Amino acid sequence: ISTMETGGSSQASADAALLADICDVVWGSSDMPADIEARWCGQGGPPTSDCSVTGFVFAESERTALVQKAGGPCGVLAPVQAYVLRHIMFPEDGANSAWRETEDASFALVSALTDMIQRVRVSDTAPLIVCLLGKGQDGQAPSFKDFIARVEINRYDQPMEVMGSLFSILDDLQGNYGVLLFLFSILLSRGADAIRADQGVQLEPLVSQPFGHATQSLVNLLLTGAATANVFNGTQDADGLALCGVEKRTLVGLLSLLESYRLCSVGTNLKSPIYPIWVVASESHYSVLFSADANITRETTMAYALRLFSNRDKEGGGYITPDDAAAVLRALYPDAPASRQSALLRDLDPEHMGVVLRTTFERVLFPQGDSEVVRKFVVYHYNGIAKPGETIRYSSGRVGLGDFVPDDAQAARVLRTRWPEMHVDWDGPQPRLV
Repeated sequence: ISTMETGGSSQASADAALLADICDVVWGSSDMPADIEARWCGQGGPPTSDCSVTGFVFAESERTALVQKAGGPCGVLAPVQAYVLRHIMFPEDGANSAWRETEDASFALVSALTDMIQRVRVSDTAPLIVCLLGKGQDGQAPSFKDFIARVEINRYDQPMEVMGSLFSILDDLQGNYGVLLFLFSILLSRGADAIRADQGVQLEPLVSQPFGHATQSLVNLLLTGAATANVFNGTQDADGLALCGVEKRTLVGLLSLLESYRLCSVGTNLKSPIYPIWVVASESHYSVLFSADANITRETTMAYALRLFSNRDKEGGGYITPDDAAAVLRALYPDAPASRQSALLRDLDPEHMGVVLRTTFERVLFPQGDSEVVRKFVVYHYNGIAKPGETIRYSSGRVGLGDFVPDDAQAARVLRTRWPEMHVDWDGPQPRLV
């Protein structure tokens, strides 16, 4: 149901108020600097051979890879790329071995955007919103003011209606305002109040100034459906303040270069997603790491145990109480006799210190390590920004576990946050994370 179909000027006034509230959520109360406006509205530098606008356009050199024109919108483009790959590589009828040669990239794009819009709404009865672009003045240069003046809010009940609407505006999604159309569809479908509630005490604009980068809250919203500000599992207490992270295992995940510098700790809900696709966060850019081998994220018994442990480790300190450990053991071994669980619990806290360390937990329950884990696989890396003279191509590398080889390159550092004892041999130059 479009705004124009539901009630004239009163609805238009209500929609204008909604847009104003969403603008405050995105940019904050300060004015948007001109260079940030340019990056998000399609004027962020000279055109490239692949793309001259800030929309969802696939590269000629890699038909399933989206092109990023300039810095800023990578925090939206990289999550969308991750979901596009999920739909291309792992469709409902099984893995697609010819994913790199697909002819259905546009269908995968619309499917991904629909999936992401559906994922953010607060309830199954909340409206799904798609922003359309009304007619503008001929020759009008792209600007945020022009975008807001032209936005039309359409409300739907069913995902298939959303998909049909997105197909109808595919040209606009590939144009100057493509990223903004999708971003505002996501934000309006979630709602400004829900976004602020997601952030809790860590309230901040979703696009930072002065550089115009997506904040972690925005990336989390796109990946998980909730705009929480942290990458750890669940909620942690900080001197009485509740800091909100990621509540459940995600479809596609996130790895962070900053974790290799010990500046953050990504929880297992993001680190071990259902599909082997991760947005990669560096200091100033988002890219994507992925594999065609679905088995590498199949949750092993050890991974499941460590996820249960992490969910109980509310402060991220690497330890839990014996009571929490007992609950984890009951979940792991529901059919084990009480005497066996009591014996394991004694082994987990042999000195009766009242804490169970993660290292002890791993050693006692899995003395041989993770015997179910895949030990050799191929990974790919996507970076949507090509340097002058480059074309956008996926980098590929062969990963082996168990034979650690010193490697301080950024891509290897990120991979080791997920697979500590690994080495990688890239089939070409080292991938760029920036």
